[in-house]
Order: sequence, then C-alpha cells, then structure tokens
Amino acid sequence: MGRHVLGRRTAAPAAAVLLCILLAGGCASSGQNVADTPSTSSRSDEVVPPLPEADQRTLHAAQMKLVARCMKDAGFEFEETSFDEIKASDDRAVEIAAGASRRDEVEKDHTLARKIGWGIDPDTAPTPEPAEDVQPPAGPDDRARQEALFGTRYEKVRTAQGSVLEYPTDGCQASADRRLYGDVGGWNVSTFHAANLDSIVGAVVDRRSDVRTVTRSWRRCVKDATGEAVKDPDGAYARALEWNADGVPQAKDREIALATAVYRCDDQHRYTPVVDAAWRTELLKEKKAPNGLIVRYLELRARGLREARTVLEE
Repeated sequence: MGRHVLGRRTAAPAAAVLLCILLAGGCASSGQNVADTPSTSSRSDEVVPPLPEADQRTLHAAQMKLVARCMKDAGFEFEETSFDEIKASDDRAVEIAAGASRRDEVEKDHTLARKIGWGIDPDTAPTPEPAEDVQPPAGPDDRARQEALFGTRYEKVRTAQGSVLEYPTDGCQASADRRLYGDVGGWNVSTFHAANLDSIVGAVVDRRSDVRTVTRSWRRCVKDATGEAVKDPDGAYARALEWNADGVPQAKDREIALATAVYRCDDQHRYTPVVDAAWRTELLKEKKAPNGLIVRYLELRARGLREARTVLEE
C-alpha cells in the first residue's frame, strides 16, 4: 500500500522552518513559489512503519502478475502498469495536495497570484480550461473488460469515523487481493484505517481537554506578544508567508517577532511536549484498539508479502 500523506506536521518543526528561513534571509520574495514542501513522513510511522521500497515493488509485481493471468484466462489483454509510473503519479498527487489550499486561495485573488509567481495575470480574464476530451460511451467489449477487471459486486462498509468504504468482491483485482491477503474485506477496511491514521488520531488529539487547554494558552501568549491571532505554529508559518506575498511593510520584522513569540510561548506553556505526549498516547491506543484494525493490517500486509514472493517464483 502506498502511504497516504494525510498527516499533520508537529508543532516544533513548523516553527523551526519559519525561524530558520527568516534568520537565514531565505524568505520568498515576490515572484517566488511559496507553496509548502510536502512531507512524506507522518506521526503514525512508528505504529505503522512504511514498507521498504523493495517490498513495495515485490507486492506490486505479484499483483500485476496475478491480475494479468486472471485477465488472460477471462479472454482479455491487460497492460501492466509499472511501479515507477504509479510512484510518480502518487508523488505528484502529494505535491498537488500540499499546494491545493494555497492554489485555491491565489486563484481567487489574482493580485496575490501574480505576486507569488503563479502565472495568473490579474489584468486579463483567466484562460479557460481546455475542453475535456470526451470519450465515446464504452462498448460491450469495454464494459466486459472493466467488469472482468474490477468486478460487478461491491461491498459497502461504514467506518468508525462515518465514511462509507466501497470495494469489489469479485473481478481480477479482488481475486489478486484474495490470493495475496486472504481476506479481501479485512484488507480493504484495515488498509483504509491505516492509510488515514494520522487524520483519525489527529481529530482525537484536537478534542482532548489537555491539548485544547494548552492551545488556548499558547494562542493568548502569541497574541499578547504580537497582536496576531494564529491557530498553531503551522498557522504562524502560513501567516508569515501571506505577509511576504502581500508585500506588507516591515514584514521581515513582524515575521521574526512572530517566530520568536512562537518559540517563547511554546516553552512557556509547554505546547509541543503536551501535544506530542497526546499523540503518543492516542497512537498507542490505536495500536491496541479493540477493533484491532492496525494489528490486522500489519498481519495481512506481512501475509501479502510472503504470498507475493511465492507468486513471483511460480
């Protein structure tokens, strides 16, 4: 499974990036792309360690082999997708996700867009998106091929967080999963949970009384020191980027003052230690949760890797 980047950055690194950029004279100026660089690590990596790339390649190769064999038996050709092609697509998706909210913002404000160099001219109307290449309706052969690959029967499961997860129970894709992991339903449900663990645990951490209390104290401290209302250290980083992009007078001094307050208030109220401790506690609870989804995911992943090696030897 490719790791989904849904995690939250810790408090200290965001502030550290801000202060490092400011004091090193590295703030983006007008015309530079200031979108944040995505991180591929997450807090949950200690609970769900990412597979080494070699093991990911093994699983992918085995799955492609199983699907191709199944499709051939069903009378269809199947063009395998390389691991590198999928990885490049995933990496691009991470970059897009990291910049999506900022891009939405600047596309609504063409002046800001021009300042930070995203190529939108505020003096002219935005260039319309090219018309999508409309494909003809799928013919009987195309539909039959899709049904052979993705199946016709789907299972719907409501997760503990209220999302509805839908996955195929027949077809060559499900057949490959069944061979590798044994339990198609268990694999899909536990994979979804593991992939979104940062988001799931982050929501729990935000609701904890100790985190809410220390966050309120931290916000008051920063506002008293700078007059700026920010949500958290990441919010302070975003605020500094906005000042720079908007060409606010004396932005440099304000940015340094904000970064300094972030650190001082963090030390004064122990913001980062409290938040980090809350994350460790909640991640440990998830690892030992009664629903056993993390344990189940790790068991099925290990089984899949063992089966994949067998498949590749066949």
